[in-house]
Amino acid sequence: MLIMKQGEESDAINNALLRKSLRTLTESFLSVFETYFKLQINVKIFIMINVLILKKDIKKFEEKDFLKFLELQKFPFKGHFASQSEIIKVYIKFLKSPNFAHYLKSFPNVYYVKSIFK
Repeated sequence: MLIMKQGEESDAINNALLRKSLRTLTESFLSVFETYFKLQINVKIFIMINVLILKKDIKKFEEKDFLKFLELQKFPFKGHFASQSEIIKVYIKFLKSPNFAHYLKSFPNVYYVKSIFK
C-alpha cells in the first residue's frame, strides 16, 4: 500500500494514502452510531412557549442498549481486530472519551442517558 522509496513525492503520496485509510476507518467506526440512531424510536416531547406548542422528536442514547446493539453488528473493519469483543472495547473507550461528547453534539435531537462508565 505504501511507497517504499525515499523522497518528498513518495512521502506526500504515503501521507495521502494514510489519511484516506484513516478517514475511511473512522467513517466506518462512526457509521455504527448513525445506524443505531436510525433504529431508535422517537420520544415525543412537547414544548410550550407562550402558547406556541413545538413538537420535537428526540432519540435516546443509552450506553447499555448501544452495547447490546454492537454485539449484533457485523463490522466492515473486523479484519483489524482479533475478535468482536476487541471491537466493542474500542467503542467503550470512545464512549468514555471527551471525543464522544463532542461527536454526540452533532446530533441535536439525541438525549444522552447518564453514562454507565466511569
